[in-house]
Amino acid sequence: MYNKIFKVIKKHFLLAVLLVCITSNAQEPNKSNVQKLIKEFEIATSSTTTVSTLPGKVSKNSNLLWDQNPGALSGGGTIPILLNFHSNPDDAAIIYADDFQLTSESEITKIKFFGTSGGNANNFIDNYLTGVDLYIYANSSDGIPSGDPYQTGTGLLEIVNLDPTSEFLEFEFSTFSASDIYFIFDIEAYNGGSPLLLPEGSYWVCFFPRTEFTFTAPDLNKAWLAYGPDSNITNTLSNAHYMDKDMIYGNDATTWTMIDYDEIKNLAFTIEGNPTTLSVNEFEEKPLAIYPNPTNGPLTIGNASDDGNIVTHYTVFDINGRKMSTGKETGMFNLNMEALSAGPYFLQLDLPDRSLTTKIIKQHP
Repeated sequence: MYNKIFKVIKKHFLLAVLLVCITSNAQEPNKSNVQKLIKEFEIATSSTTTVSTLPGKVSKNSNLLWDQNPGALSGGGTIPILLNFHSNPDDAAIIYADDFQLTSESEITKIKFFGTSGGNANNFIDNYLTGVDLYIYANSSDGIPSGDPYQTGTGLLEIVNLDPTSEFLEFEFSTFSASDIYFIFDIEAYNGGSPLLLPEGSYWVCFFPRTEFTFTAPDLNKAWLAYGPDSNITNTLSNAHYMDKDMIYGNDATTWTMIDYDEIKNLAFTIEGNPTTLSVNEFEEKPLAIYPNPTNGPLTIGNASDDGNIVTHYTVFDINGRKMSTGKETGMFNLNMEALSAGPYFLQLDLPDRSLTTKIIKQHP
């Protein structure tokens, strides 16, 4: 059975891939079960055949902001994989994060992750998939994610244990393999119709499904494996990082740890959306004052040199793109921040000649 499913992966790759196996949070690794799983993978991957997987179409009215798709392989090609999921019975997980870059301030509308189940895709969704998680983190000064799923509130976006039947989640299936599953998050719909607004810069995305897989009784039908990107894609940034809180293999990976396998260094995913009119840097060059920023009181906005007749429409969004306040003012004005909790926000200003967006920070009083 597994030979049919995992024809795409070379046998020699699996020993490196299986570094990412998981087991019970309360037990030592069951070596016999782990070895049994390795043998099953070796049997499943003892041959290679023609395979083709396609990234799918970009949604209408969206642009491909970041592209690390798995490509289309043929003529005996292989797609590298990584075990990537949370085990509900074991309450343990191996999780991955990979970075992406926005060259200007952008609105994120959809994010897609490419991979394969250990068996029939529909069977996996109907019987073994219980939830999905998605996080976006800022890039820290150390070049790693600035947070992780174990630290609630550290993400710019945190979608935790989303029901697989949610209207915000779609599944795309390959026409070439009955096991492939592509997860598509509708970020705009999740945020109530507002896309996730992110300024220019580098970020990390972390995704994993929650399944009924357990290493005490390993069953590949319950597993999900992330694809690596097409080898022809050269715009990847840093290597992907992984976290193994339970130290199943004794590796010091309780914090984000870089992966560095020959066969796979990144994850396959795409990000859709649209750049806004101006980047943050372009905004800062305009003769428009916004001060003090950060602030623990009101924010002064405007240009002291204007005649006081310029009408400004303003909107404040939180970091998840949710609208917090909106209004219209004339000339220079003070924006009341009293009702906002401490933290970062995005301020959108619509003037007669342009629309501008920048990041503002509310401090604790």
